[in-house]
Amino acid sequence: MTPAAPPLLLHMLRAAYIFAVLAWGAAAQRSAPAASPPATAPADRHIMPQYTAEMYLEDSLATADAVVMGRTDGDARALRVERVLWGAVHPSLSGVDGSLRLCASPRWPKAAEGIFILLRTRAGWFCMNPAPAPLAEQQWQQCAAGLRGAEQWEEDADQSALTLRRLADRGGKRVRLSRVVYEHGGEVTVEMFIEGVRVFRRQWDADGQLLSVFRLDDRGDGMSISWHDRHIVSCAWYSAGRLHGVSCEFYRHKPEQLRRETRWRNGVRHGPQRTWSEDGTLSGEVMYEDGFVAPVVRYTGPPPDKPLFTLHKTEMGVFYSAAGSIEGLFRPGMSIEQVMEILKLDFSPAEGILFPFYRPDRYLHIGFAGGRVSNIRTGDNSRCFERR
Repeated sequence: MTPAAPPLLLHMLRAAYIFAVLAWGAAAQRSAPAASPPATAPADRHIMPQYTAEMYLEDSLATADAVVMGRTDGDARALRVERVLWGAVHPSLSGVDGSLRLCASPRWPKAAEGIFILLRTRAGWFCMNPAPAPLAEQQWQQCAAGLRGAEQWEEDADQSALTLRRLADRGGKRVRLSRVVYEHGGEVTVEMFIEGVRVFRRQWDADGQLLSVFRLDDRGDGMSISWHDRHIVSCAWYSAGRLHGVSCEFYRHKPEQLRRETRWRNGVRHGPQRTWSEDGTLSGEVMYEDGFVAPVVRYTGPPPDKPLFTLHKTEMGVFYSAAGSIEGLFRPGMSIEQVMEILKLDFSPAEGILFPFYRPDRYLHIGFAGGRVSNIRTGDNSRCFERR
């Protein structure tokens, strides 16, 4: 899949607060380079996404509460502000001497001076500079022209996270925007939503290293990446807000080795999903057709007047729901044809038929063997989407 060209962004980002997620051609911060393609990967594997320093900077500016000129001295968690360049500093997070309290030790040396891009959390300020150093004034001047005035947000009273909400004009419509910031033990996460749909997420560890990023542009195109010890451990592409293309997972302590590769189409698995052992041996392969494990039994009869069952296709897998009780409808020994006559929907005998909410806290799964129902089992539905 060829990444789309990034749109013009800073003024759009700040205007709608979701355009921090431009350009979906990418994903590995320069201080955390992407893992090299493993030798065991298939020849037709996709292009690894990259998250560049420019993207890091754009996303930081789009989620910032303040940009300040300041310095740090002996106390690594205190930032002395000389001038506020953009936004505003919250007085509740200032020290007695007017310095800002940081919620985590920054990545820069204890003594540093320059420009800092700051995110407010319940526990203090967090610096989102792309590099482990203050921003150069020339770099800031190049960015400042595209920033609009700080928006007025309504703050929720929730003490577990900092939640801000506001209404904004987007395409001639009034939409609800929200931003949520979590802080726990020095780890910081910031998310952005439009009409309740998440369009952006970044997470840092207690040392200020980026752990993950998820970003979509205004069309819903984008990518996600997770890192461990500065190596990519998973990545995926999105189109129209859904997984699309190829996603990859790597071994955490052997990042050059591919662990799983999955192909997606419109948010469901479509094509081969392959897994490799840590020594590079292909250990498994499952073929999917539009979310189903192949081969698929297709229903070709007339649609029922009052359908009893509904088919759901998600990133987690395919499942079904019923409009009423299904007690006694399916029995061990029934043929595939008999099941189809009742279900009247496509299904995969290889994967079986899953009802996650057969009861409020129970799932029901119908398994097949030799062209017939081999077993019907129930269990705790909190684990029903584990590969069956």
